[in-house]
Amino acid sequence: MFAVVSLAAQAPAPPAGLMATPFESHIELQWQAGTDPGIGSYQIFRSIDGGQTYSLLKTVGNTTTLALDWTGDEGQSLTRNYRLKAVKTNGQTSDFSAGVQVQTGPMDDEALLDMVQRYTFRYFGTMVIR
Repeated sequence: MFAVVSLAAQAPAPPAGLMATPFESHIELQWQAGTDPGIGSYQIFRSIDGGQTYSLLKTVGNTTTLALDWTGDEGQSLTRNYRLKAVKTNGQTSDFSAGVQVQTGPMDDEALLDMVQRYTFRYFGTMVIR
């Protein structure tokens, strides 16, 4: 006798490759897109107490693999921890991804230029020239 297991009933794998890049007033989060075709969104969780407790920061669509956490009003030298979950369209959630910890800080001229170049190339790299 064989058991039939529905792939739709299986929770998705946790997102992989979470990276965080801190800047002076925001933190950039990037991760690898999940391979499960049923993923409908990703949930981003943030901890402000060293990873003891996490709160849902935001939910983004399934084609998004980059998000920003603006921290400007909170000051500098902030330590933040992040983890992700993948959410299937049927509501099933993955386990937490591996976590990352970062600290914001002041930027010198070179770091500011690197940030501007990064965002400029990203913006113009997504434009379609007709």
